[in-house]
Amino acid sequence: MADIHEKILLAVDEGVLSNVRRIVEKFGTTLAEYRTTDGSTVLHLSAFHGPTELTRSLLGAGVDANAPREDGSTALHVAAAAGRLSTVEVLLAAPNIDDTLRDSKDRTPIEVSKTRQIEAAFQYARSCFVASTTADLFSAVQKGDVERIRTCMMSERAKNLVDLGEADTSGETLLHRAVKSGKPEVVQACLSIGADPFAKNKKGKLPLEITQSVEIRQLLKEAPMVGSPEIPADNSARLSGYLMKYVNFASGYKRRFIVLEDGILSYFKSEADFPVRCKGSISVQFAKLVCPPGERVSFELRAAKYSLYFRAYTQAEASRWVMALGRWQRDLVEDDLTENQRALKVADTLHRRSQTSMVDPSEDFLETLEAAKKCLDQLVQSHPTNSGSSPMVQLGAAPDSVCQHMLQSLQEFFRLCSEREEYWQGRLNAEVRQRAMVEEALRRNLNKTKMTINDEYSARSGEYSARTGEYPTQTGDCSASAGEYSTKVSSPMMDEEFYDALDENLAITDEEISELEQEALSEESPVIPRATSAETFDEPNAPHRAVPAGDLLFIADDAEGYSEMRRDKIPVESNKIPPISIWNFIKNAIGKDLTRIPVPVNFSEPLSMLQRLCEDLEYADLLYMASTAEDPLMRLQYVAAFAVSPYSSTDGRVSKPFNPLLGETFEYISHEHGFRYISEQVSHHPPISACYCESQRYVYYAEVLVKTKFWKTLELVPDGLNHVYLKDTKEHFSYRKVTTAVYNLIMGKMWLDHYGPMRVVNHQTGHTVELDFKATGWRTSDPRRIEGTIMGTDGTPLYKLEGYWHRYLRSKNLKTGQVVELWRRRALPPWSPEMYNFTYFTTTLNELSSKLTSMLPPTDARRRPDQRAMEDGQFESANDIKVELEERQRARRKEQEAIPDFTYQPRWFRKEEDADSGEPYWKYLGGYWETRRTGQWEGLDVFKTVSEISSAPTSLMASQKSTPQLSCSDTQGSSSEYTESSLSSE
Repeated sequence: MADIHEKILLAVDEGVLSNVRRIVEKFGTTLAEYRTTDGSTVLHLSAFHGPTELTRSLLGAGVDANAPREDGSTALHVAAAAGRLSTVEVLLAAPNIDDTLRDSKDRTPIEVSKTRQIEAAFQYARSCFVASTTADLFSAVQKGDVERIRTCMMSERAKNLVDLGEADTSGETLLHRAVKSGKPEVVQACLSIGADPFAKNKKGKLPLEITQSVEIRQLLKEAPMVGSPEIPADNSARLSGYLMKYVNFASGYKRRFIVLEDGILSYFKSEADFPVRCKGSISVQFAKLVCPPGERVSFELRAAKYSLYFRAYTQAEASRWVMALGRWQRDLVEDDLTENQRALKVADTLHRRSQTSMVDPSEDFLETLEAAKKCLDQLVQSHPTNSGSSPMVQLGAAPDSVCQHMLQSLQEFFRLCSEREEYWQGRLNAEVRQRAMVEEALRRNLNKTKMTINDEYSARSGEYSARTGEYPTQTGDCSASAGEYSTKVSSPMMDEEFYDALDENLAITDEEISELEQEALSEESPVIPRATSAETFDEPNAPHRAVPAGDLLFIADDAEGYSEMRRDKIPVESNKIPPISIWNFIKNAIGKDLTRIPVPVNFSEPLSMLQRLCEDLEYADLLYMASTAEDPLMRLQYVAAFAVSPYSSTDGRVSKPFNPLLGETFEYISHEHGFRYISEQVSHHPPISACYCESQRYVYYAEVLVKTKFWKTLELVPDGLNHVYLKDTKEHFSYRKVTTAVYNLIMGKMWLDHYGPMRVVNHQTGHTVELDFKATGWRTSDPRRIEGTIMGTDGTPLYKLEGYWHRYLRSKNLKTGQVVELWRRRALPPWSPEMYNFTYFTTTLNELSSKLTSMLPPTDARRRPDQRAMEDGQFESANDIKVELEERQRARRKEQEAIPDFTYQPRWFRKEEDADSGEPYWKYLGGYWETRRTGQWEGLDVFKTVSEISSAPTSLMASQKSTPQLSCSDTQGSSSEYTESSLSSE
């Protein structure tokens, strides 16, 4: 036999399958049946030192990938422990592989991995498996395929990895989907594979609460008996499941995973923590089981020094646990002579749990030690006499054994602490050296970039001045283009898996570096910051660049009237608004025509909805970075970050914008981002605002059509799509904004929240981003959070996105573990709380200089008199003008209704159907900027009041009637945060 093994080892080293097969069959066996003296298969040998191709061939020849050796280790254990990444990846690709099998030391393959790269490969394979299995389950539920539902969860790997209580992107769990199908057999199948009947959807509803079917409701009520194990016939089996455990007065009952084994009831935070992180335990023998009168789902375990309180979800489940606990107590009392062996087994169980803990070892060690101490005290107290009996001599070995185990655990704990300290000291030293090198390279690159941009600017500024007559000399620091960005590492202690993440396309300013260094001390994972702009605000009115100077030529012909030196404050602070009582306002409205009651400007901010729509472009540099990225997935991530960024400006913004008049427009030129923007109020009923933004590299266009729901809160549900088009790559992206809710409209301090799913689609490549804005509630521990996943064209998750809509957004590569910060909110101005919580960018939107006034059309929002009066602090005048404008709107509407078959046509936009998404959108017709250059604005001035109209010549009135494309009707509009209620005019 030794010769056989030697020859097979040589054949495995050669890597030729035919030679291995020939030698094995020569000695009367097959590839699948061959075993060495320690039980190793040919696949074990190949996984240890054979070529990767031989491993692939053996799998194809039918060798069992999960076959264990005598020590319980599979080929996957061997390859992972040997550090053979390519072999691990081949084994993980096997269709029947199970990476959750444990060896004789209770270790899975990922726990014996030699390198972090192998651990990452396991995590990636698991995420793909879970995603695929979950998708199959949801598909089977949708089709009502009961057999397929059960087949998906037959493997042990699926049972160990797939969380059946996890919600999909729509917030529904598998059981919610099954209940909605209305088919009892589908619900029964889901319960039989372990679907959690107590998991809630995103609306906080249980499956039982969303169905009226009597049969389905009965199935759900009996769910614990269906999806949970039956009460074991004897006490050799383990009983486990989820119960509600009382924590303390402040927290009340919390969901915990409970395990009853060997007479010890232990509890864990979740099933994933079992058996690693035991939070506490109690010996059933020395505890009193109490069922409070009148409580059918509650029971207690009372010991000498402490008690545990539990609550089941149903009466059936409570009865199951009470019966099991009672059986254990009865058997332990009757069989007291075997208590010493059971104590030894319990001690070994506790020791095994303490040894397997790799997360927070100090906490687990103390909990385990405390549990063992209590167990020992109870064992000693149970036998105060009969010290000379034979059972007591045997029982005396239990404390010695437990102490020995605890000593070993303590020694192991200190050894791990010492190794961890040495490891992090080495990482810190390496980080200091790396940081110094990166800082020096960044300084050299910055100086070189500044010289290049200054030279390019000098060469082009003469040509620009000849056309526009003005182009101020560049004195502020300019940032490089996205292709010239460099990296600074923000975390003082970065794990080695992130060292390869340094990318020449990354950059961050000194101010952001300082902020991130402070935050890194409290973050769990090290992050590579990716700058969203080179802009800083030490000098708010100084010119800054987020794009190369060459891109500014795109807006050169249209920038007349705009100065690069923008204002950094508005004239009047928001705290100077005269107070107004909403109760008095409502009281005065009683008995009046609601269509003629104007909402005072005191509830508004000095911005139009069209200007608020332009705020979405504050972080337009993300679109520039998307246009320069080479990887299509990075382009998708930047577009997703751009879709999230506008919500940061709504933080603390509780005032509503002015609703645009029909035909009202707004334009904006950004020297910082190199784009030009035009928007128009294109519809009155329903109120719709359309916009179009274009730069050298991208196009952004969108519409705002908001449906409102008013009850306890004001919910604003957007109905229009937002579109991004990258010119160089010819890629079209689209997404829909999430729901916004405004709370405490009548009483208390108003605040808002954004929640719901957002799906960003690349229509050319098929890649998608599924973002989930988590709703904020009174008990939410992590408010304003965003989570998302980038899916491949085959539905495989590739990247994980996480962050907060008012702070930042990060991306993690699920295969490599690399984390990149896509976007971070810029710091607010110091005066922001006194000025409507405006950002620097927002402050510039309503700025109106004398030169810009001569260039703007009469319909521009900056010319709106009531809004301008409010910004100047003339609140009474603003309210009076607003009333007159609304009267003008009503008069104009009567004129329109008198015209047979009248249809309003916007001036700059037309409604069409998008070819990629199949949904309607407002197409920009062009011609605005050409008209601006000539200054030939024709049509109705939408901001004229009734008194001005009455004094106008008859010829002018007639000309206005013949120009319907610039007409308006009653004031009504909406924004992505607010819309006026029926108390507004019309």
